[in-house]
Amino acid sequence: MVRGLLLTLGIFLGGTALVFGVLFWILFAPRGQECEERQAFAESASPDGAWVARFYNNVCGGGLGTTSVFDTVEISHPNDPLRPLPTAGVVFGMDDRPYDQPKPSALKWLSVRQLEITIPNDALFGRQETNFSDVTIIYKYVPDDPIERACLKRWRSLPTEEMVRRNFSPTENIKAFLAKCHADGGSQ
Repeated sequence: MVRGLLLTLGIFLGGTALVFGVLFWILFAPRGQECEERQAFAESASPDGAWVARFYNNVCGGGLGTTSVFDTVEISHPNDPLRPLPTAGVVFGMDDRPYDQPKPSALKWLSVRQLEITIPNDALFGRQETNFSDVTIIYKYVPDDPIERACLKRWRSLPTEEMVRRNFSPTENIKAFLAKCHADGGSQ
């Protein structure tokens, strides 16, 4: 229930804007600036040591007094210097909502050139690559519910007025939408 409330509130208050914030930093971040905070919370080297994958939590100013908090997975060679902001090697980026809540996030090399990234089933992501250089990337969702992912994708694509026009609270709106979408097998 709390997860649904926080998800709904986040979407209601500008989930799309946060995705664009993540995309902005990943694609267009000014190269001379740094994120205020950038912490690697998971790291895994490929079995042959050629690559290192890192899961970062980023707190970056977006200008005009805005701040974006998002997580990225970046792949680099072991001797590459750590960067002050997400740039080269970013293969995945997601909004970090709700803040300070544990999320299922992990990195695991399944073979020398196959990386598995574990993310929440309801992740609001801006980038999700399946290849980087000679590395294949697969995603593991926790819990794994493809119908819910399809329904959430549909919900996030709705115009804001469509999300909020029902006669319920934002939490009840998304719950009703997801219940109907799930009942329809994701084909609402």
